Amino acid sequence: MRRDGHTAFAWVVLAFATAAANAQDPATASLFVQNCSACHQADGSGTPGLAPPLEGAHWRKLVAERSYLPRVIAFGLTGQIRVGDAVFNSGMPAQGQLNDEQVAGLANHVASVLNAAHLSPDWKPYDAAEMASVRATPHASTEQRQLRTKILAP
Repeated sequence: MRRDGHTAFAWVVLAFATAAANAQDPATASLFVQNCSACHQADGSGTPGLAPPLEGAHWRKLVAERSYLPRVIAFGLTGQIRVGDAVFNSGMPAQGQLNDEQVAGLANHVASVLNAAHLSPDWKPYDAAEMASVRATPHASTEQRQLRTKILAP
């Protein structure tokens, strides 16, 4: 019986840890406003014709490819993309001024705050070490568009 109590306790702790990871961190929310909201809006809804929404069902696939979102933040994205019926043909600049922890925070904000409803149950938050690994291999901004096309292909 004692083991069952520990198991139940572990599940409760895990549930709270997951909820905490998905909660909006004020410092990261501020970082998002400072670096992303001018184009993508504070709620991630995007700007028609300029910047795509950072929310929606398509993010289930985009977030499942662990390197996509960090690469977009770190190296930018240029070229035409489609989100639903909307076409965007502009460029997101690389956010090279951000350190690995900040890139991880922004990626977590987009994934777990703006797209919480679209995350798989086994999704794990990004960390600075993962960002350092992604950033170790530079990518041209057009490569993220190609990766996006591949990820979202039917």
